[in-house]
Amino acid sequence: MRHTTGKRHTAAGRMAALILAALLLCGARHAAAAQAEEESAVQQETVSAEAIPVDIDLTPLSQTMLIARSAEIIGNPDEYIGKRIRTVGILQAIEFDGRTITSIYLGDASGCCGTALEFNRAGDYRYPEDYPSAGSVIFVEGTFERYEEDGVTYCWLNDAVMSTQKFTD
Repeated sequence: MRHTTGKRHTAAGRMAALILAALLLCGARHAAAAQAEEESAVQQETVSAEAIPVDIDLTPLSQTMLIARSAEIIGNPDEYIGKRIRTVGILQAIEFDGRTITSIYLGDASGCCGTALEFNRAGDYRYPEDYPSAGSVIFVEGTFERYEEDGVTYCWLNDAVMSTQKFTD
C-alpha cells in the first residue's frame, strides 16, 4: 500500500516530475552537505545494524562512487531486489497530482549528475509534518523493491527508515 493518497496519475507525468526535480537539484550547490544538521521537530529514527541487517551500505562511498553504484543498482534491479540498502543524499519532495512523492537524490561531487530514488517510510508519516525541509541531507535505509503503477514498473526503497543523522552500527 502506498504511503500517500490522492488521484492516480499518469506514468509519463510522474517520470516528468521526477526528472524535473532532479534537474532542479542539479543546479543546487553542494553546500547543503556541509551544512550543520537541521534542528527541527522531526522525530529522529536511529537504527542499529544488529536490529535490521544492511546488505549494501553506500554511505562510506565518495559522491562519484555513490552515483556509479546507485546507477548500477537501478540499472540492474534483479540483482538487488530484496536487499536492504543504506544511503545518504538530499531529500526531494515532489508534489504531483494531489500527493507527495519522497525521494533521495544521489549526486556526484559537482552536483550536476545524479539520480533520484523514491522511498516509502515504514509507519504513518506525512509530508511535510514528519520530514525535514526539502534539500536537507538525509540518510535512508530500506528494502529495494519494485512496484507497478499504471502499467509502469518503478523501483524504490520500501519500509524505509529516514534520519538527518547517520545511522549507528
